[in-house]
Amino acid sequence: MSRQTEQLLGLVGNAASGKDLVASLFVRRGYLHISASDIVREKIHALGQVPTRAIQSLVADEFRQTNGGDYFVKEAISRLSKTEIEGPKLISGIYSPAEGSYICDQPNGDLVYIRTDNTSEGIRSLYDRLIKRSDGSRDQMSFDEFLDSRTRENSGNENGTNVARLHEMSRFIIVNMPDTTVAELDYQVSEITEQLGVTE
Repeated sequence: MSRQTEQLLGLVGNAASGKDLVASLFVRRGYLHISASDIVREKIHALGQVPTRAIQSLVADEFRQTNGGDYFVKEAISRLSKTEIEGPKLISGIYSPAEGSYICDQPNGDLVYIRTDNTSEGIRSLYDRLIKRSDGSRDQMSFDEFLDSRTRENSGNENGTNVARLHEMSRFIIVNMPDTTVAELDYQVSEITEQLGVTE
């Protein structure tokens, strides 16, 4: 198996940072993608609940406390390993430092962080992006609730949710400002894949 095939990336970013879009740009370059957040939402649906952001954070942290902080990333890797398609792998929706550490401890494992505009205007822009996409009930929230969600995303312990800590752990940074175009994001992704020796 080649180094390219063994490549494992974890994609990190706060809510509405553009993770799904960036993930799709990696997929264009041959990456197999799975979202750890989708696995969390599966657990929530199995509990008969609606996956709002608050519930998603709470349930994810409860599973991590019970099963280990790297539970969801291990489950994601397990699912990826069952596919017959070979290629570099990308797991988006990494929120726990323990998940980030697990990825970085793997051969050819790295983290990619999506940096956004953290000024008051930038955060408002992220909220507007969230409301515009309206990803079901989990995106139906007030601006104050969005701010509370960002605080939760950046204040957990090693096994909890802490995107700020994952930022510090990330080898690669993708900048996604309000005026960043898809072409500019694609170029940043191409620079990362070239550094990693992953060719289309």
